[in-house]
Amino acid sequence: MPNFIRLAPAIMGDLIIAFELTPVQAAAIVGNLGTESANFTAYHERGQAENKGGYGWAQWTGPRRKTFFAWADAHHLQRDSEAASLGYLEHELNTSYRRSITTLKKQSDLNKATHAFMISFEGPGIPNEADRQNHARIALAEYNRLHPVGSH
Repeated sequence: MPNFIRLAPAIMGDLIIAFELTPVQAAAIVGNLGTESANFTAYHERGQAENKGGYGWAQWTGPRRKTFFAWADAHHLQRDSEAASLGYLEHELNTSYRRSITTLKKQSDLNKATHAFMISFEGPGIPNEADRQNHARIALAEYNRLHPVGSH
């Protein structure tokens, strides 16, 4: 989990700025991504052939995998890079998955926000919701540790 703890606060910071989210809402996104990507270490779904399975932090599959690849290639980014995953995530949240941000902004409770993002953005076959909630709690705690209230 060291990779997740290292990356989560920075990713949250990017999402807070890009989408005017609260730390709770950003942690909900990061919690989902942490579960999908095995703590930001699996860019390709484990146990799948190279041309199959999910790819990137969100483990994009099917048509979303193809558009992720096309987007990363067009932006001259390695498909298995932090820049490609974050960039494409923000692209989707600004375009075809804008409704995920709208849904998320209605949430102030971490568990409800994590669940809402899971349903509206990820749509996982196996929810593994307890793990998503745990990742979100860890992300929020680490973000708050690095950004204490009143320190700005």
